[in-house]
Amino acid sequence: MILMGSIFIVYIKNLFLIIFLIFLSNCSSNKQFSYFADEPIYKNPDGEFEGFVIDYLYDNLVVYSYTLPIEEKKLHNKAIFSALSDENHGKIYEWQTNKYFGRVKVLISIYEGENICRSWMEEIGLIRGRNKLGISKACFNPKRGGWEYVDYLYHLKT
Repeated sequence: MILMGSIFIVYIKNLFLIIFLIFLSNCSSNKQFSYFADEPIYKNPDGEFEGFVIDYLYDNLVVYSYTLPIEEKKLHNKAIFSALSDENHGKIYEWQTNKYFGRVKVLISIYEGENICRSWMEEIGLIRGRNKLGISKACFNPKRGGWEYVDYLYHLKT
């Protein structure tokens, strides 16, 4: 009886340690230029076990498995800046590692006031698996001397 109680206590301790590590992994933040690369490639849809601990653990496992590592995010941001700096439209900038790949292609450039804005299409994914596509926009701010990512609050900031 005492042996069963000690095994149960060890099991509970390990369970709390795993849950703590999952919560801790969600707290890390790393600012990137493109929000597209920060989000996971695949998001698990709601299932029949929604709200249960097993569903929460599975969702976090999927997010962890399909989120780009920091080095790949840096490669993707370099491809974005290279594409934004090139005056030609339609050229594809690619990067690839053993597990992930990415592509960036500038679609259009327009003037918005004093700023020049460029829209691009980007794709990231697993070499042998899922991928996702998105379209983003950035404007060159001459006062700052750099590109600013355009989100839904951009025009309120300027």
